[in-house]
Amino acid sequence: GGEPLLVPELTFVLARRINALGDLGYLRLNTNGFNLERYAESIAESGFTKVKLSVDRLDEAPNSKSLASVSGGIDKLQRYKVPLRINMVVSKDNLSDVPAMMDFCEKKEIEFKLFDMTFYKDALSSDPDFWKKHFVSLLPTAQELEEKYGEPKIVYAVGGYGNPMPVFRAESLAP
Repeated sequence: GGEPLLVPELTFVLARRINALGDLGYLRLNTNGFNLERYAESIAESGFTKVKLSVDRLDEAPNSKSLASVSGGIDKLQRYKVPLRINMVVSKDNLSDVPAMMDFCEKKEIEFKLFDMTFYKDALSSDPDFWKKHFVSLLPTAQELEEKYGEPKIVYAVGGYGNPMPVFRAESLAP
C-alpha cells in the first residue's frame, strides 16, 4: 500500500534486490505518477517490467489524479521503453473522460484498464455514502470502447487467481 515513489531510497533498492533473485516473471510498480518524471531513469534501471499508473481524470480537479499532471513522466518512461498501463477508477464524476483517456492511450500505445468504484467498509471518507452517490456501471462504457477499439485482452492475476479484468490495448500492442 501507499505510494512507492515517496520512498525512492527503499523502492529502488528493494526492486534491485528482487531482480537479483533471478527471473521471477515480472516486477511491476503501481504509482499515482506524481513523481514519475523525477524518477523515470531509476524506474527503468531498477528492472520494473511494467508501470501501472492510477489516473482518474484528464484535467486537474480537486483531490484527483490527472493525466495532465503525469504526462511528462509518461513521455520520459516511454523513452526508456518501460511498458505502461493506465488504471482508471470510473465514477459519475469522470465518466465523460473515458473516451479521451482511451484515445490518449491508443496514441501513446499504452494499455488501459477500467475499474469500477468499490465500497470499502473501513475507507477513510467524510461521506459514508460516497460510493452510492458516485458509482456507475462500467458495462455500457466497456461496450462502447470494445466497439471502437476491439475486444479487450482479459487479464488474470498471476496463477489465474482473482477476477478477470478486461484491458484495452492499442492495436499495435495486441498479442
